[in-house]
Amino acid sequence: MNENIQSASETAKPKSVLAEHLIVGNDDKDIARAEALEPEATGFLATEATAAEGSDSEGELVTTATVAKSGNEAVGELVGEQSESVSDGAVQDAPVDSMSSDSRSLPVVVPARTASPVQPPAGQTFLGNLPEKLRLFVGQNGKAYAVINAGKSSYAQAVGSRGLRNHLRKLAIEAHIHLKKADLAEIVDFLQAHAENAGNRQLTWYRVAPVEGGIEIELGDESYTRVRITADKVEIVESGSEALFYRTTQMMPLAYPATVGNLDLLKKHVYLRPAMYKLWLGWITFTMATPKRSSAKYPILSLVGGQGSTKTALAKLSQRLVDPSSIGVQKLHGNSKDFAIAAQSNHVLAFDNLRTLAADLSDTMCMAATGGNITSRQLYTDCDLSVLNVHVALILNGIHSFVNQSDMAQRTLPLHLEPMPEKLRKSDAELEAALVADLPQIQRGLFELISKVFAQLPHAQVTNPERMIDFVKWLAAMERVDGVTAGVYQAEYSYALQQGQLDSMQESILATAIMDLSEASTGGVWSGTPAELLVALDFAATPGTKRSRDWPTNAIALSKRLSCATQTCCRTLT
Repeated sequence: MNENIQSASETAKPKSVLAEHLIVGNDDKDIARAEALEPEATGFLATEATAAEGSDSEGELVTTATVAKSGNEAVGELVGEQSESVSDGAVQDAPVDSMSSDSRSLPVVVPARTASPVQPPAGQTFLGNLPEKLRLFVGQNGKAYAVINAGKSSYAQAVGSRGLRNHLRKLAIEAHIHLKKADLAEIVDFLQAHAENAGNRQLTWYRVAPVEGGIEIELGDESYTRVRITADKVEIVESGSEALFYRTTQMMPLAYPATVGNLDLLKKHVYLRPAMYKLWLGWITFTMATPKRSSAKYPILSLVGGQGSTKTALAKLSQRLVDPSSIGVQKLHGNSKDFAIAAQSNHVLAFDNLRTLAADLSDTMCMAATGGNITSRQLYTDCDLSVLNVHVALILNGIHSFVNQSDMAQRTLPLHLEPMPEKLRKSDAELEAALVADLPQIQRGLFELISKVFAQLPHAQVTNPERMIDFVKWLAAMERVDGVTAGVYQAEYSYALQQGQLDSMQESILATAIMDLSEASTGGVWSGTPAELLVALDFAATPGTKRSRDWPTNAIALSKRLSCATQTCCRTLT
């Protein structure tokens, strides 16, 4: 009896280079029979057949044939490497004389796109080799990274970053594979999952890394040059670096250092009093020599001055000497999350023309100085958290004092700048040309100063301990390098902190009101309970002041704020 072979519609074209659909039978028993008779024809697709059981989804083609012959001979005609009854993914009618009464149905396994032996798609081969090729790992900040080989050196790129996406497209082009946007997103998700599941942990650093006895600084040039600085020693490292650095697309190179440094050249590019110049130079070298370890604490460089005081120019120069970036000095971000994202990809951030700081941004900057995390709900899930590490050195500038919280004032290095005389002014083109000519010697001079400070740190004597104690100790070592009396630079820093805290108090309406009340009292002293103090303050305050959010509305709120205000007041007046 003749029976025709029945088949479903033609298989749909695959949507991605990363996935290929194959034609399989829809009956487990039929698959088992076919495997027993011709294992090579069905073995590669066994798992695919199991997954596709009973499914009519796009990309599957279920084919059943009535076969008259028995054994390997019959299966060889319909399920072999290339059956004469099969052409371009279609099944032809079997000859009439090949049918018999003991016929039975067997699945016909046919490649969806080609009649050649089944091979893994090119996209799958490309994807499967990537984890080994990229040496995926998770850094100390919890982010996934890939290692990129660059000649004699290697560097890391964050998974999902624009830099790594560009590298993936380059690898795909070399493999003659066209990646669509969806393909690239799928690859990135795969690499992220592989890095997190593999459990490989490795330290990676941005711009500066700790090594035995000192640090390594990545210049950020096309040759991936590093500078190793230890006690009384500066070395240029072109291969065999001990540290793994990661790069971002906005990183710009530091000046390649000259053979001999000359820090005297730096003085003509800044307009600062001698005492302030030493504090600023201490901040530059300390920030340059301090990797982003959990214990690192970066003083916030606060530049305050009127028009013509070169505060923006000094902010740009400070960033250029430590961590040049294509972004440069920028406008302050509007929220803490954007600030934290920027902090992850830089060693130094510089913000221009600040007028005032919102309380949440002030708290975030305090966190950035000493290190911390901002968490939020991960997008598209209720189970995971998105964690942003906030740890970065900051440069802030403004015409008026913008630090209005005593906690932040204790973390700053405030420098009050004087206007530059008109006769000393030059055009931007002249200044840039002179700086470019001097930078190699200046950069080498900074590296040499760091090496000398490393040699003196074990012997440094702290005379004026402050909250940012590591910076104080750095200044103490600089005193030994310069041969000055112990405590000179430290005393200047303590004085600058006191002035900064006084400025922050004057920006606080409550602290100012308390100081005015104290000065108006007999002997300059007022005493009483918090409730009595609130009555006295309300009596002297204007209606607009009492409507301010910073003004306490009850004795309990006043009592909570008094401890911070009085500590700052006592510290400033001593």
